[in-house]
Amino acid sequence: TATHLASMPSEPLTVKTDKATVSAPAAPICIRNTDTEITLQANEKYEYSIDGEHWQKSNVFTGLTHEETYTLYQRVAETSTDYASSASEPLTLKLVKKEVSAPAAPDYEAHTENSITLKPNSKYEFSMDGENWQKSNVFTNLSKNTIYRFYQRVAETDTEYTSEKSPALITAIPDRPEILSASYDEITVKGINGFEYCLDDFVWQSDIKFDMLIDNMEYYVYQRIAKIDGEKVYQITSDYTAVTTDNSIIHIHTFDDWNTTAAPTCTEKGEEERVCSVCEYKETKDIEALGHDYKAVITEPTCTEQGYTTHICSRCNDSYKDNHTDALGHTPGETTIENSVAPTCETAGSYDEVVYCTVCKAELSRDTKTVLALGHKWDNGTVTKEPTCTEKGIKTFTCQTDASHTHIEYIDALGHKPGETTIENSVAPTCETAGSYDEVVYCTVCKAELSRDTKTVFALGHDWAEEWSNDGTNHWHKCNRCEKITDNAEHIYGEWIETKPAKVDENGERKHICEICGYEEFEEFELGYIVGDTNGDGVITDQDAIYLLFSYYFPDKYPVEQPCDFNKDGFVTDQDAIYLLFHYYFPDKYPIE
Repeated sequence: TATHLASMPSEPLTVKTDKATVSAPAAPICIRNTDTEITLQANEKYEYSIDGEHWQKSNVFTGLTHEETYTLYQRVAETSTDYASSASEPLTLKLVKKEVSAPAAPDYEAHTENSITLKPNSKYEFSMDGENWQKSNVFTNLSKNTIYRFYQRVAETDTEYTSEKSPALITAIPDRPEILSASYDEITVKGINGFEYCLDDFVWQSDIKFDMLIDNMEYYVYQRIAKIDGEKVYQITSDYTAVTTDNSIIHIHTFDDWNTTAAPTCTEKGEEERVCSVCEYKETKDIEALGHDYKAVITEPTCTEQGYTTHICSRCNDSYKDNHTDALGHTPGETTIENSVAPTCETAGSYDEVVYCTVCKAELSRDTKTVLALGHKWDNGTVTKEPTCTEKGIKTFTCQTDASHTHIEYIDALGHKPGETTIENSVAPTCETAGSYDEVVYCTVCKAELSRDTKTVFALGHDWAEEWSNDGTNHWHKCNRCEKITDNAEHIYGEWIETKPAKVDENGERKHICEICGYEEFEEFELGYIVGDTNGDGVITDQDAIYLLFSYYFPDKYPVEQPCDFNKDGFVTDQDAIYLLFHYYFPDKYPIE
């Protein structure tokens, strides 16, 4: 000032700002592995180790050994403000390939004069003998009338072993049948082992001879491989050989070469035509669709995009994708500092901690750090808002250097003070319906509802009566509390019991009793036979008297199925037969019942 010189500098104040410690992360996650490489899930803040001692920023470990077991770790990398964390829990992996099952037998797709195309699959390889394998699904330079067996298997990759071979697909490219002989009613074909043959009606047979034919008729003869029990066989039908029967004179068409009239495409059949040079007869046939000729183009995975294989048909540009592989994930580089702003007495400084991928240079993270202003010296603070149960309070601090600068700190809310539990919303239980009530707790300070726990009271269950209730059809047990019933079922009756015998002019009566509830059911019944019809022929004649007399002397040979004491003397004798005879002639004087 005008009266004082500046003083000497004060003693220095030394302040050390220490780095923060951070917790260890969870064990790493493997997102891809082959028999020589492991890729972990990437995190720009982490670094990785395969032994717990040597660490790297890359999440990819290469040059590993097949069938070897590795233990991997990750940790939070050290920064300008944080120490490196301790190592995570380990992830243990053994680099082995997976065993895969053999696929089903191949499917036929197309053929030409000397080639067969199987249904393609980019994961498969194919064979014609089960020993020599190729990636192409097309087999060329094949011979006609030769039976071939085709196989497929899953090809070996860096993650899977080769599968066992599939069952065989059996097929053959048949040539036109060769005619050995023909007459006015018979044609004989040159036989080929394993083939079958047919004429125009396409009824196939293994016999090479066709007889019972019509004279002077043109027939078309075809051949193909025959079915084999238990094997997958694709039957290709040959072009036909035209044969005319004419009193042993045979005209076999002599055709020119086939001329294509409509070219086939990958998915549509074409057509070709040829002409007999003898009779100028024309015939046409379909040309099988070519099938797609896919060429594989591999797109390698990037940090953020999956890899895949695109299969593009060289003829029609049809395409599909498969063999998708996971994105590699970013490889974080070292943290760099950008946009540094130095702090002042009143204004905070700042800087950005930035991490870029070392592969694609993408920005992986940007963490803006703030450096506190240097000049303020805060007082002990004053409470400017008291806390409540749910809201924080505020404590305001004033800079002792410049009172125009203040900052606040929040005081934790006091929290609720729970009161006693009260019961609300009680609902009594019934036989089938549970009851309930709420246990409610309120704050004793602000009366806010702190909790509401709904309790369930189990249903009482039915109190079934021991005695049975019943009607004419069913029986059941009834609940003593409500109107519900259980064990409702139809009566189960025992044998009929006769309560009143039947007579000629009056029905009898009988009952049967339910074995469960004791309910009795009654019904009337008729006598069931004609009194006096001893021989059972449905009428009463003098023959019945003779039959009864024979029954008296020979009961085993002449059995009678009704009571026969017709004269009511208490015994069945020959006198009852005489009485029955008199009844036949004098029914009013000699009645029976």
